[in-house]
Amino acid sequence: MLNNKMKKAASIVAVVALLGTSVTTPLGALTAKAAESQSQPSTLAVLNPNLLSQDLSISATNNKKLAANWNLTSGADYTTLGYETGSSSRVRATDASGTLFQISNVNGVMQTTFKAGKNASVSQTINTEIGKEYTYTSLFYLDQSVGPGPTRTMVNRNITLQINDLAPRTLIGLNQGILNGYEGTFSFVATSTKTNITLASTGTASTRDYKVFQATQSITKSANQMQQDAIAQAQKAQEAVNNLFSGSDPANDIKAGLTQEEINAAQELINDVTDSSLQTKLQSSLNKAQQQLIARDNAEKEAQEKAREAVNNLFENKDPNGNITGVVTQGDIDKAQNLVNQVTNETEKVALQKDLDNAKKQLTERMDAENKAQEAVNNLFENKDPHGDITGNVTQEDIDAAQDLVNELTDATKKAELQTALDDAKQQLTDRIEAAEKEAQDKANEAVNNLFENNDPNGDITGNLTQDDLDKAQDLVNKVTDETKKAELQKDLDKAKQQLTDRKEAAEQEAQEKAREAVNNLFENNDPNGNISESMTQEDIDKAEDLINKVTDETSKEALQSDLDKAKQQLVDRTNAEKEAEDAAKASVSDLFLNNDPTKDIKTTTNQAAVNAAQDKVNAVTDPALKATLQKQVDKAQAQVSARVGITGAITKYTVGDMYITGTYTGPATALSVDVNGKRYYGGDIANGTFKFYVADKNLKAGDVVIVNFYDSSKQIRTSVQVQVYEPLKVTVADYKIGDGYLTGTYNNNVAKVGLVVDGTKYWGGTVANGTVRFYAADKIRTADAEAIMNFYDENNTDGLHPNDEGQYFIGNSVATWLNSVSHY
Repeated sequence: MLNNKMKKAASIVAVVALLGTSVTTPLGALTAKAAESQSQPSTLAVLNPNLLSQDLSISATNNKKLAANWNLTSGADYTTLGYETGSSSRVRATDASGTLFQISNVNGVMQTTFKAGKNASVSQTINTEIGKEYTYTSLFYLDQSVGPGPTRTMVNRNITLQINDLAPRTLIGLNQGILNGYEGTFSFVATSTKTNITLASTGTASTRDYKVFQATQSITKSANQMQQDAIAQAQKAQEAVNNLFSGSDPANDIKAGLTQEEINAAQELINDVTDSSLQTKLQSSLNKAQQQLIARDNAEKEAQEKAREAVNNLFENKDPNGNITGVVTQGDIDKAQNLVNQVTNETEKVALQKDLDNAKKQLTERMDAENKAQEAVNNLFENKDPHGDITGNVTQEDIDAAQDLVNELTDATKKAELQTALDDAKQQLTDRIEAAEKEAQDKANEAVNNLFENNDPNGDITGNLTQDDLDKAQDLVNKVTDETKKAELQKDLDKAKQQLTDRKEAAEQEAQEKAREAVNNLFENNDPNGNISESMTQEDIDKAEDLINKVTDETSKEALQSDLDKAKQQLVDRTNAEKEAEDAAKASVSDLFLNNDPTKDIKTTTNQAAVNAAQDKVNAVTDPALKATLQKQVDKAQAQVSARVGITGAITKYTVGDMYITGTYTGPATALSVDVNGKRYYGGDIANGTFKFYVADKNLKAGDVVIVNFYDSSKQIRTSVQVQVYEPLKVTVADYKIGDGYLTGTYNNNVAKVGLVVDGTKYWGGTVANGTVRFYAADKIRTADAEAIMNFYDENNTDGLHPNDEGQYFIGNSVATWLNSVSHY
């Protein structure tokens, strides 16, 4: 039988992985920490349970006992711990020779039977917390049947404890004397969440079986660890309580947003505090937070009720699902918003805000409707002033649109105000429409009458009447709203339309005849069945095409087009025949340049004769686009040839008042400048052998020193040419009396000849020299009412007073002849 000490001890076998160990406490005595652990209140036993398990469970399948947490871990001859039949609380590992190892749990004591000749080990895995310190404690007893009497000695084997893979620690050496209640402790620090505990017999195997009993076997957190955990728990509780308050200070009021869940969580942490003084202090602070939260909740409830009442009062029948009342103002909305803002419960606040936003939306829509109606009415009037006149473009649609907006208003006062202004606009529009109708009738009547000669709708249309005139008249007639007047005007307009139709038919006949003539003229002997004439050009084709396009009768047009297409094809054939000439021109032009490449410079052997020869071939090309391309290349060659011989310039005669100095040049000139009395001006246009320079703003006069400078591509002056400034032509004609022999006059400039026109008959002759003119007129001017005009010309047969005109022109009042002291023109 086990002694009473063993019967009192009860331990729970559970295994959790442990990491590391502390220095082994001698097994002969309990440590101070172990003693403290034994004296802890029962609450700490719950907080610091035994992690080892000695439970023997009943199998659900065969009603046998199972060492639930212990496993056989060594001994080659052993099977896995199995089951024992019967009621004994034992688990045995057996082999062919019978029972070798046995674990039993009788009266709360773990009994291990070590068989003769065999060493064995058992293990258990327990749950641990990394970094926590744990203590293994056990009381060992030896089977009393071992050895003779009170002086019997232990069997020569050791019992060891191993933590994970660390070196085994000897719990008891069985050869060290009489075992009579041998107990000890062993501490270690966990490095894993699972720790393996192994109990083993080691040394020389005994020649007989023996039993070892273990009472009060346990693994718990050490007293030091429990103290640290208690401190940590107290800190958590203090932190949780502090966090209930603003600034984490219990001296302050509770923080915003504090919930009952936070208070409950803090309460649970306080409940686990073992220091009663601290626990009382923390509980007092928590009670304060609880009271303030209750007060806050009551205030929140009141805030919610006030906000709900304010929001509901915005709606008819206090129903936030309906419409706002007719008297709601922005001030009501703002007051309700202030009350909603005081609500802190987010769920309730969201619901209140949703209803308030509905009211805001409805009020905004109402105000928008009033604003839109006001704007629509104002827009009917000039300067948006409802007390003034309506705008010039107001329509009935504008009136109707404004009326629709006014009809939607619910504020009776505002509605009446806008309706008064709208009625005024309606009346003004009515007056305007009546005046506009009269104006429309007058304009339509005038437009229709203007279609006819002498404005008589009973006569013929005018000779220059067009469809556009008819369309414009029709548009004006369409604007007349009086049906009787409109029908009268339409009748006259229809007469004009019919007459224009008749005229167009006659024009169509004329168009066909002209087109036929134009097409026939493309061919020799005017025969469309023959060959085109040698002088025919693409322009002739185009003109005939234009005339055909004016024909509207499709049958006639097709016949004309067929003949024209024959001419087109023959022209194409002729063009193809010119291909040889074009190829020759291309070859000749290319031969001017290095590697026959017109993009390069000319050959060193290229001279003016070669350029002229190429120009002759280009001149023979008839295709305009190709000719233009080749001409550019010839021009390039010409420019480079000219560059070898320098730049020359020739000035066209310049007369005071001319806008430009003009002239020609040869050579590679690229830019111009003009010196006027020593001051230089840049600009002008120079290209293709001609140039001009704007000088109208220089106010040139006779005697000014004017020089034109020609620049090459390097921007250097290559040559300069002086310009002579001529005074403009001034002439006078002396009075002529019937019977005088000569008509005389004077001039101040370059006059080469004169002419006399009498009553439309032109006469040439006269003497022009040294600034005077004499023209025999006795046989030409015979009556005092004859109209006589003298014209002055230069050597180019140009009217001296009209240098930009060609031919003979009347020279103006200043040189009209005087007959018998009467001016004639």
